[in-house]
Amino acid sequence: LKLAHQLHRLAEAINSLASFLLHVAILYLTIGFRRFDHHLREILAALERDDLPQAERLLGAWIAASEPGASPVAPAMPAGAEGPAPGKARLCRAAITHGLVSAHREFFGPVLAYLLLPGAIGPVAYRMVDLLARRWAQPGADDPHARVAARGLGIVDWIPLRVTAAGFAIAGDFEDSTYCWRSAIAAGAGRDQRAMLVAVGSGSLGLDLVDPERDRHWAGPRGEGLAPAFDWRGTVPDAGGIRSTIGLLWRAATLVVGIFVLVALSSWLGG
Repeated sequence: LKLAHQLHRLAEAINSLASFLLHVAILYLTIGFRRFDHHLREILAALERDDLPQAERLLGAWIAASEPGASPVAPAMPAGAEGPAPGKARLCRAAITHGLVSAHREFFGPVLAYLLLPGAIGPVAYRMVDLLARRWAQPGADDPHARVAARGLGIVDWIPLRVTAAGFAIAGDFEDSTYCWRSAIAAGAGRDQRAMLVAVGSGSLGLDLVDPERDRHWAGPRGEGLAPAFDWRGTVPDAGGIRSTIGLLWRAATLVVGIFVLVALSSWLGG
């Protein structure tokens, strides 16, 4: 962060062109929109060839690279569920939810942090805190470093997360996504990055993206003394759902980039 701040001050001292080039370089290094879009397209291509083992390998490698210790595929669907084969459905669900979360972490979050925090510090700070939170997060572990990183991410990501969720809502089914958003907050998931994105993404796409095991703390069965469960359910995810997710992400990205351009233009014209 100190290095980014010093480079920012040095570039401003040289001239406006140097400052512009520095900002472009930092955004290029901190934003990775193509990475998750590429992964989703590879998985979709494997599913369209009916190559389920290859799709599972691609998804497993993607998740292992970004979430150490996470399960690559969600648990099996309940017996008798309608829709595609259970194995394919849970793979599609895992790919879509990971795509939504990765899109926020690698594109929407850094871009929005750039707009909110001064100079080039925003995207650098966001990616550093996010990477540390993921690196130190271990299931079932009570690590003080992980708690500090998670708290820092919650602060830095508070506004970007909600803007991303709003972008998904506008780019998809607005009515269902806002209902899911309110339901997730009522279920106690208002500060959970993944839960918020999965809930809003479910409504935007009209898909059942809730993992029966991983999301039990906010979308599991109701119990005595527990917060109300997230009870919205959509259709079973399939390859078409992955295709719809790619379209949703690009529409939301177009919206965020439009906001970015307007803010940049107003700043330059005002300066």
